[in-house]
Amino acid sequence: MDAIQAIQKRHAVRSFQSQKLELEQIKQIISIAQKAPSWVNSQELHVDVAVGSSLEQIRQKNVIAVEAGQLSQADLPAPVADQWSSEAQLNMQQWSDKMKQLLDDKNLAHLNTLKAELYNAPAIVYLSLPQHFTSWSLYDLGAFSEALMVAAYDLQVDSLPAYQFVLYPEMVKQILNIDKQRQLIVGLGLGYAKESDLVNQIGAKRQPLSDILTIHK
Repeated sequence: MDAIQAIQKRHAVRSFQSQKLELEQIKQIISIAQKAPSWVNSQELHVDVAVGSSLEQIRQKNVIAVEAGQLSQADLPAPVADQWSSEAQLNMQQWSDKMKQLLDDKNLAHLNTLKAELYNAPAIVYLSLPQHFTSWSLYDLGAFSEALMVAAYDLQVDSLPAYQFVLYPEMVKQILNIDKQRQLIVGLGLGYAKESDLVNQIGAKRQPLSDILTIHK
């Protein structure tokens, strides 16, 4: 598979099979992602991978926190609606409406259960930055994330970048022994899609090219 195919065909997987990934496969994916650009080669991000018993501890505590209604304490808080542009708010609303058209109440409840259980991902890649990171380091982390997911797809591994993975960063840092001064920015679930699950049919329509592109001659 070439890069264009991987970029076009990769999609967010919200329900994973229980099949585990080989550690060497995870290392290979991360090694490839290291080829992503970095501002003056600063490479401030760090990668922590949770699998096996470590991940199960995180999963169990996440379920307890969600069921208790514990509010998110994410290091990088999610913006509230009015912090987005009107165009972005419209795009998000259209996506939400289409998701509700696809999923009935039973499947929406199922999706919420999957979220609490961290989508049953057999591996979660946590990306962190130093406490006082720069905007360019955040850009680098985004480029690394995309490279990682494209590399994974090329190796027939599915992925999901999700805010849900970093709702409770202190819990994750404690279990994985991550420096508390580092900021958990995002988690990326890796594994194999459960193709029969309707939630994996959730898609997102991108804007027409003419809406985002201006060519100056």
